[in-house]
Amino acid sequence: LNSKHDWALTHVLYESVNGVGVQSQGLYRISPLIKKINPLTIFRIRANLTVQQEKRGRTIFHIDYDHKTTMTTSIFYMNTTNGPTILEDGTEIDCRANRLVTYPYNTFHSGVRCTDQLYRIVINLNYFIDRNL
Repeated sequence: LNSKHDWALTHVLYESVNGVGVQSQGLYRISPLIKKINPLTIFRIRANLTVQQEKRGRTIFHIDYDHKTTMTTSIFYMNTTNGPTILEDGTEIDCRANRLVTYPYNTFHSGVRCTDQLYRIVINLNYFIDRNL
């Protein structure tokens, strides 16, 4: 995107750094979400805010971590916008408030900037759920 509004804010709520969990004071605000996914171990939780664009555009396709693992990725949509998440197979997931979408960590995905709201906020979670490891 080439726009004066092409910027984003990111806040790390939790991240495992060399096996030690570093957390934001705001982590408690999403404790119901964490209880819902019931992770064995959390690797990272990040809140992402993008601002309204004049034209829809998307981020590059990416995965959150590029290493062999059995990690799971979830996206929790905080508000409803016309900025979906697009998966590598072409699946578009509408950005609807209170929606939780889960997929394997190595699924390439892209966020689409919204044009109908002032901002788009998602919580991105990367965690382990396999209790047999």
